[in-house]
Amino acid sequence: MGLIVTSVLSLVVMLLSLVFSVGLLVSGASGGVEGVTPPEVVQVRIVWELILLVCNTVVIAGALQMMRLRDANLARVACVLALVPCCGPCMVLGIPFGAWGLYVMRDPEVTAAFGRST
Repeated sequence: MGLIVTSVLSLVVMLLSLVFSVGLLVSGASGGVEGVTPPEVVQVRIVWELILLVCNTVVIAGALQMMRLRDANLARVACVLALVPCCGPCMVLGIPFGAWGLYVMRDPEVTAAFGRST
């Protein structure tokens, strides 16, 4: 549940940031004037925000699969992504949840529960 909450928070922030970045680029306010962010920097930021959106979506999908005991591989991928501070949910907030998820996934009873539910 912690992975889902932090990823949803991160998605909201990333969507707001993406809207701001696209607005900045489209409006022409990033015209390279001194003190204003150059358009190239805004374009790189937009690409990075899109990557973060995908990562957080994968974390949410994996966490949901973990809750439902469906796809153990996707659940592990979600936990590992949460451990990566630059692309995980809410940066460092996802690290403890990702670590805990990987720890729980190693439990033989949990592994067996994933096997029974398929």
